Amino acid sequence: MKKFTFTIWDTLVFCVLAALAWGKSAQTILLAVVAFLLYVLVRWNVSKSNTSAVALSDDNEFVIHSDDNSSAQIDLEKDISYRPTRNHYRFKSRYDTGRRTAEFEYKIEGTDVFVRLLHDKFSDIGLAETWEVRDGVFLETDFRERSKNLKAVLARDIEEDIADRKKALEWHELLASYSNGLKYFILYRNLSRDDARRYLRQEMERLKLGSNRFIEEAAKIGFIHDEASEWRLRLPDGVDPSREGRQALSDSISSFGISYDELTMAPGLIAAIEKYVS
Repeated sequence: MKKFTFTIWDTLVFCVLAALAWGKSAQTILLAVVAFLLYVLVRWNVSKSNTSAVALSDDNEFVIHSDDNSSAQIDLEKDISYRPTRNHYRFKSRYDTGRRTAEFEYKIEGTDVFVRLLHDKFSDIGLAETWEVRDGVFLETDFRERSKNLKAVLARDIEEDIADRKKALEWHELLASYSNGLKYFILYRNLSRDDARRYLRQEMERLKLGSNRFIEEAAKIGFIHDEASEWRLRLPDGVDPSREGRQALSDSISSFGISYDELTMAPGLIAAIEKYVS
């Protein structure tokens, strides 16, 4: 329970009521006492409500990536209009002159994080601000109309495209490899200190062990460790494993407790986790 702390304004209210009741009848004094108690009750409830809101700071900012041509950032506990909103986050990105702003809701179940898209809009030079999702509803009519006006032929069937876009509106799991480890950031900011540190260290060990064991397995068919190469592996000149051997290696990733994306992203994810638990 939050402790009530007197402020200078509380003292001022008390003095005003005391001055009004001084030398008056017992009924007037009683009314003054009741008035002050009601004031204290209201002020305490307002104070309690304010403290239950999320304390927003730069610590709630998570940069997914940033370079000269593009960037993407998360503002945790804020809605699309930058207002404090618990269990939501604001996503903003830039690619060249294009801008996208979105709002997601998230929920935590144990150490799993689930998200769903609530709002999504984009803009560009010569293009008015365009909403694609509002209040968790995909604006399909507008999207179909825009698709008719595309000069280039769509690379995929529009019905498949719409179906995939609607999936983001439903609760779906935020995997560790999505958005450069955003899941770890959300858990770090929401779990208790001990629970967060324990889980993050477990994840760090899972990523390290899984990567090392997979790389050791790859070495059996000629691959050598190279962080600059795809899969963090490469083949030396003259080494050419069979197609079956390559496929078997690829299929074995999950047996090491990691996914392909986690394998390729492991160094960056581990570096991020180390900052949280340092």
